[in-house]
Amino acid sequence: MSLAVTQLIGFGAASTQLTPASISYITNAASSSGLTNYTFSTQSIGTAATGRRIIVIASGYSTTGGRTLSSVTIGGNAATSVVTASDSGGAVNSQLSGIFILQVDAGTTADIVVNFSGGMGGCDIGVFAAYDLLSSTATDTGSSVANPMTDTIDISAGGICVAGCETYTTGSSGHTWTNLTERYDATQQSQLYYTGASDAFASAQTALAVTCTPASYTSAPWVIASFR
Repeated sequence: MSLAVTQLIGFGAASTQLTPASISYITNAASSSGLTNYTFSTQSIGTAATGRRIIVIASGYSTTGGRTLSSVTIGGNAATSVVTASDSGGAVNSQLSGIFILQVDAGTTADIVVNFSGGMGGCDIGVFAAYDLLSSTATDTGSSVANPMTDTIDISAGGICVAGCETYTTGSSGHTWTNLTERYDATQQSQLYYTGASDAFASAQTALAVTCTPASYTSAPWVIASFR
């Protein structure tokens, strides 16, 4: 009798275990056009699934100060702004980065639109698909405009972390990441480069120090967020 009870309790405990979240890097894209609103048409958004979240890292720059990163839409639906950062240096008077998230259950492609408060000189995006998240609300966020760009982040067991930036520099391109795996490192246009990184974590992380070091640096707003 006691054995049967033990087996039943064990089965019940196992059935309530949560599936760890996963994150897949999908694509990146950039435009060097002078616009206020940037449409990246028919972008891949990964394998369709109920509860899939699309995460977009969006960045842009302007030689005019006071610009803001207003919004991002995915397939015509407004994504939630998770964290934004701004910096300026040299000829760049408004340089902006942000992380946005939206649950998109269906479809494998979508138009991604990035909207700013005024005219910009260029824009870039990185696109990720996250699965088995419990919520679109970030468990922790951070930002940095230092060189190197760095912050500490708490990540729940079974959670994910994503980070990215756009770097303006008169020197070399390229970035080196610590404690997060780089997924793309690309050129928007001359002197403007963008990068993103992500990972899933089976165990909880407390004050994980994530660092992004550019090969050379003038300004670079960097953003990071974790989810579960």
